[in-house]
Amino acid sequence: LVGGTGGCFLGPQVKVWQQAMYNTTAPAYWTPSPADRCLPSAAVLHDIPLDSPEISTNGCAGPNNCFSPGFKAVMAAIMTAYVVANHAFARCVLLGP
Repeated sequence: LVGGTGGCFLGPQVKVWQQAMYNTTAPAYWTPSPADRCLPSAAVLHDIPLDSPEISTNGCAGPNNCFSPGFKAVMAAIMTAYVVANHAFARCVLLGP
């Protein structure tokens, strides 16, 4: 749950918890804090727990930026095509035939 720079991860899943804050007696606005282990109030966690599919996705626990295997494969293919095109351009155009 804690981001790489010492703060909390502010991914799109946090918005689900923020929306739930409006329906509880907790403060109307909430931003994750390392002091609270980056978790919302107990009332919100009761309604939308940490292991809820709305919060934990693709095998990762809590708010995350984990991508599905299909998305990773597409991005790897795009990167590979870009590298091949870049090398072909450098070899055939910039360095000459």
